[in-house]
Amino acid sequence: MNFKIFLHKYLTPRHFLTKMVGKFASAKCGKLTTLAIKGFIKLNKVNISEAKYPSADHYQTFNEFFIRDLNEQARPLGESQFVSPADGKVAMLGNIDHGTLIQAKGHNYTVRELLAISKEEAEKFNNCSYLTVYLSPRDYHKVHMPCDGKLLKAIFIPGDLYSVNDNAISNISNLYARNERLVCYFETEFGLMVQVLVGATITGSILQFWDNPIISDHAVHIIEKDYSESNIIIKKGEEMGAFVMGSTTINIFPGNVDFKLAEIKVGAPIKVKSSIGDLA
Repeated sequence: MNFKIFLHKYLTPRHFLTKMVGKFASAKCGKLTTLAIKGFIKLNKVNISEAKYPSADHYQTFNEFFIRDLNEQARPLGESQFVSPADGKVAMLGNIDHGTLIQAKGHNYTVRELLAISKEEAEKFNNCSYLTVYLSPRDYHKVHMPCDGKLLKAIFIPGDLYSVNDNAISNISNLYARNERLVCYFETEFGLMVQVLVGATITGSILQFWDNPIISDHAVHIIEKDYSESNIIIKKGEEMGAFVMGSTTINIFPGNVDFKLAEIKVGAPIKVKSSIGDLA
């Protein structure tokens, strides 16, 4: 174990740090907030010209800036059956083999652990495809729908708040299934799709853009809501949620998605709403 991972796992007060950063990020501090946003833009090389409001002075809180809207021309909708749910980097993709997904070289995890379901429930995801997208601090942080879907249920699963950067996913086993996360099930024309929003260090909250969302506030118990009778339908490319600070999305698609169609590769940048592939 390298020193950075040892420090992060055993000496960093991840939940306390997340709460403290969250308080500052939600505070209206006037010029101090504006200076913090300008510094963040410069340090992380944020392409603020893509934002609907490209001036740091527009945002009253850091959180408002972090989940900023993009201008209408910034992210055109791809023509493939499935499009990217987020801006970021492709952390991993592939087919689910005997219930197993790849986190990084030498580190696997299971559908059963990620979704906190039974072995029997996990079996229905065999031979499905998955895509993991890492959102860095510089990225746009709203999460969109890869295809049309009707929301069936959402489940908040409590957990840790490990970082989800390259160093962490290469050294902390089962990371995605250990961190707190929001699991959303959607009925689509292709079958059942699952969209997972994974929390991380200084991720203040995971937002949902529908009526009666789950308000977790880093709860220590599972929170589940049934939306099957609510007729919540979110169209392909539309917003479904957001991260207040950065993290990771994991999508489980019904069937075998041909990612080669859109030349999606591990380690490559990806833009929200861009084509990722069709069912093979």
